[in-house]
Amino acid sequence: KTNLRKSQLDSNPCGVLHALRSSPNNNREEHAFAWIANHTDASIDATCSHLECYGFPRDKIQFLPYSSKAEWVTKYPHAFPYMHCDELGAVTGYPHWSPQAQSALDIPPEIVHGTMQIS
Repeated sequence: KTNLRKSQLDSNPCGVLHALRSSPNNNREEHAFAWIANHTDASIDATCSHLECYGFPRDKIQFLPYSSKAEWVTKYPHAFPYMHCDELGAVTGYPHWSPQAQSALDIPPEIVHGTMQIS
């Protein structure tokens, strides 16, 4: 869910891609999250293509505008965006889910340092 007002949606270029897939092994849903630093057709396409490499179908990927990556991680620590699409459209990272995380502080510092670029 976005933390922006309707009037802010057009002026905010960043947010999260939420991807969903069915697990091939046990018929459960799996989620992945990617931070989009600059929402453009090219950045969304590049990130969707990256997610498709991991079995997340494009039709199950949704963009959620959000004020900043730090705000997202604070509000949703279980939905940490381990993938990142920077301002130029370069995508890094891979899907990862940590069921033990109770807050953003439970995410290992080396993961945060490698993937978090606060915008």
